[in-house]
Amino acid sequence: MTPRPLPRRARAARSLGALLAAALLSGALTACGPVDSTLGIRPAPSATPAGALSATRAAEIATALFAKAATTTEASKAGDAARAQVYTGVALTAANASATLAKVLTPADLAARATSGEPPVVIAVSAGPSFPRQMVVRTTLKNGLPVLHLLISADVRSPYRIAASATMLPGASVRPFAPLSGGSEPVGDGTGLSVTPGDALSLLPPTVVFPGPTARDPRLADDTWSQAIRAAAKAKAAALGVSATLAEAHKSRGALGGLRTADGGALVFVVLDRTDTLVPKAGIVLTPTAAFTALTGLKEIRKSAGTATLEFLAIEIPASGAARVVAATEQLYAASGS
Repeated sequence: MTPRPLPRRARAARSLGALLAAALLSGALTACGPVDSTLGIRPAPSATPAGALSATRAAEIATALFAKAATTTEASKAGDAARAQVYTGVALTAANASATLAKVLTPADLAARATSGEPPVVIAVSAGPSFPRQMVVRTTLKNGLPVLHLLISADVRSPYRIAASATMLPGASVRPFAPLSGGSEPVGDGTGLSVTPGDALSLLPPTVVFPGPTARDPRLADDTWSQAIRAAAKAKAAALGVSATLAEAHKSRGALGGLRTADGGALVFVVLDRTDTLVPKAGIVLTPTAAFTALTGLKEIRKSAGTATLEFLAIEIPASGAARVVAATEQLYAASGS
């Protein structure tokens, strides 16, 4: 950016695009519509004699849920209420933010998140009649990348809702689950896994903090998501040069759920909260992106800027060997500045 004059003294203006553009990557959660009995309520999710949700019923629920999710994209109170019937927890926070920011997406952003229109595929259901019940569902983006979704029914009165979505990383794969007819066991406390979900989640943030990521614990393999996060932070800092300082931190928001794979491992869905903090040097005014302005109303940054981004991850944890992130999606959901 070129310098622009300000009252009393000249100050250089640089774009915050390097800081904020990465928060609008592909795979942000889609919007949704109201829920009805097809989504697993009135009556409660049915069960086979063995206790697992039947394959037919699981497919019906998933198909109806994602059809509803595709119908409402408006950023309004009505849209928020509709999304609350399809998403839950932090996935709802992300879905609402996605609707708010849809108006500032570039054509490339829109193309990257476009869905293929193919029906969802249920790849795992939880075994047994107890709650919460879970499903792992795969959809496909128009660019061919698969997206993994965690669906949860919290209790007998609650329909299935989307609790997490994460786009598969290039070259990644997921081990097979048990047949839908018998269902897959929930992860539980992680007994029998090479690392518990809680430990795997705690190992991630130190490897992607900026500045200064720490050495990776051997229980957690490197992955293309972590590599991209580290590279993006370096690129942001380089783009800002001497105009501002940048710091990134990743905080665990917890494990959302997951199911055991047929070989004794597990696929676990987790979420991190990334905060980007930028402080301009004295005499510098920064021009934020449209996304930052949409969230804050600010058109310039004089003292500091901060963004918060939800990072949804699917981690495959084997019975032996290193755990690995196999899918990831992030969504910018909050910003502040002065």
